[in-house]
Amino acid sequence: MEVNLIMAVQTTDLQIPNIEKELNRGDDASKAGKGAKACLFNLIIYGHEERRVKYLEELVESILDKFPCRIIFIQGNKESASSYFRVKVSRVLSGQTSGAGVACDQIVIEASQDQLVRVPFLINAHMVPDLPVYLLWGQNPFEEREIFPYLQGYAKRVIFDSECADDLGLFCKEMQTNLEALKMDVMDINWALVSNWRDVVGEVFDSPDKLQHLYDCKSMIIQYNSCKTDTALHPEARALYLQGWLAGSFNWQYKKIERFHDDVVISYLGPKHPVIVGLSPQHAPELPLGAIISLEITTTDHHHYLISRKNGLQQVDVHISSQDTCELPFALSLPNIHKGLSFMREIFFNTLGDHYRQTLKSISTINLQAFTEE
Repeated sequence: MEVNLIMAVQTTDLQIPNIEKELNRGDDASKAGKGAKACLFNLIIYGHEERRVKYLEELVESILDKFPCRIIFIQGNKESASSYFRVKVSRVLSGQTSGAGVACDQIVIEASQDQLVRVPFLINAHMVPDLPVYLLWGQNPFEEREIFPYLQGYAKRVIFDSECADDLGLFCKEMQTNLEALKMDVMDINWALVSNWRDVVGEVFDSPDKLQHLYDCKSMIIQYNSCKTDTALHPEARALYLQGWLAGSFNWQYKKIERFHDDVVISYLGPKHPVIVGLSPQHAPELPLGAIISLEITTTDHHHYLISRKNGLQQVDVHISSQDTCELPFALSLPNIHKGLSFMREIFFNTLGDHYRQTLKSISTINLQAFTEE
């Protein structure tokens, strides 16, 4: 959310002195008591689709709510028939929900495809020195040739969203190839957004006996919110990540994928027996797009686990039964990972490990065309 304490500068030609002048005016406003100014790091954002730009703007609001930073927001346009390069400078507020109102600089760069080569020169001049540089990439970083390669030498971490990929399987293959080549920390937003469910699964299957039930899994059903929005088009991504994490962890080998009406069924061959995974879209407009609603697991020896969200609460209900027993249901915490400190911790501080690499490998073997078939 922009706060019009300073009017934006917009030009068709790059005027570096004008940008510095506007940033200095922001400093003067802070000294005059119009909001203290602070900056913990440089956040450089890139997107070239209008729908992704809107999503990234929402994400920036969540970040600013906890961390003041200098924002350099690059908005490319690969479809424009005209050539343009525009720069806007404004002040935005960090700590809005806490009422702190810390002021931050925001530089927005709008450029047509042919002008993107000019962007790195502007960025280099306006990063706050001696502070970390984080990249938030709303498009596939390995397909962007003008800006991302230049910034790799400066950045501490790149945060990307596999939602930008039209072909998630191909994206996972590219990530496997390029992950080790990146000389920085990497975080996948969809991986971060299933961290709460990965934690819940770890809490439910917390003993050798229950862990054995996961090894003996013969079927799994994952329900997720499929209500599409203007900013995202792949609601199945998080469900694919969750099942891919389990498939990779237990060495399930992909066999085939089928579509039955709205549901998609993935067939695996486990170390001892076949495993069937069903991904079932549900209409849950009260939840974020792609949010996991429930996880249901049945084992070869007829144990049954149902983990489902509690309406309106940041909790899940856990029901465990077998042919002979039915345990008392219990509740576990399910933090809201879409914003707040939990989300910030995931995308800025946690690292990707072997489980993520196994998940990429598992998803990359699946023919995901079934999700696009009507």
